[in-house]
Amino acid sequence: MLNRVNVSLFTPALLFGKVAFSLTPEKLLDLWMIPIGFILITAFSAGVAFTLGTVFRLKKGQRNFASK
Repeated sequence: MLNRVNVSLFTPALLFGKVAFSLTPEKLLDLWMIPIGFILITAFSAGVAFTLGTVFRLKKGQRNFASK
């Protein structure tokens, strides 16, 4: 439990705290590709997992596990 809180909350907060003061609007505009890439890769991975789950006729619970 504590490890999950550390990885999910404290580590990103620490990284944001170190990087936030050096970010400018111009630098943020240069980094637009990162969130778009994350969204595309996540959507593609979920689509592949769902498709393969359907092709292999997995039960709904198993398909949901595969696409998470």
